[in-house]
Amino acid sequence: MERSTVCLLMVVNLMYVCIGAAIFMTLESENETTTSSEILSTVNTFLANHSTCLSNKELQKFLRKVLTAYQNGVFTTNETRSATQWDYPSSWFFAMTVTTTIGYGNQSPVTDGGRTFCIFYALLGIPLTGIMLLGLGEKLKFIVYSIQNRKCTKYEKTESFIKHIVLNVFIVGLLTLLPALVFHLIEDWTYGESVYYCFITLFTIGFGDFVVASNAEQNYKTLYKILVNIWIYIGLAWFTTIISYISDKYTESITEREDKYKISNDLPIAEKSQKTSIKQAGM
Repeated sequence: MERSTVCLLMVVNLMYVCIGAAIFMTLESENETTTSSEILSTVNTFLANHSTCLSNKELQKFLRKVLTAYQNGVFTTNETRSATQWDYPSSWFFAMTVTTTIGYGNQSPVTDGGRTFCIFYALLGIPLTGIMLLGLGEKLKFIVYSIQNRKCTKYEKTESFIKHIVLNVFIVGLLTLLPALVFHLIEDWTYGESVYYCFITLFTIGFGDFVVASNAEQNYKTLYKILVNIWIYIGLAWFTTIISYISDKYTESITEREDKYKISNDLPIAEKSQKTSIKQAGM
């Protein structure tokens, strides 16, 4: 790829990020300000009602401790207790999010030993998982396209391209819209939230605002997480294949244009050189 093409892609990517940042800020900043005002109002009301037995400093200290515990995935009161994050099924699910780079963010190691191990575990696990997903994606693509080609042995170029697009859209829908319905029924999310979770997960963005099995019953939690993991691996493999295909086609298109540009620039030089040679021969 030419240097000018790389620079152009960098500029386009930077502009894309800047535009996205402006849109996100417009959509989310007002809600953040409103929520902050509501929390401040709640704290002030609470202090006003309990000013004789609780100072502002004591309340801030209490809230910081609660917030720290909550950020570490622990929330316990006399009436409420958060589900453990470090039993084996939860730890297994966390290990999968590390190696697939989803990283939901709702669960993370807080001990020095856990953080150190996570670094070395990711160094080996991420390339290993990436290679596996590429291989799995290739196998899935081979199976699907073999079935497709059995129906019709020869396509016109346009027809083949359209069927390729339709097939990919159908499989992406199958990997997102159908699981979203399951999550909607099990997780008590809206269907829109479930679709959002599916795409955020399979694109390995993993914000952590929605995580499966947070409220699942202990008896079914392990089986449920195993099934979700199988879905994630298959979905990631297919999405990786699609992204790789799009990237390859885009790179091929750029290369072809660069080659055509070189040929068009070289032709006048070659013609000029040929004319000079003829003129010199005539002399």
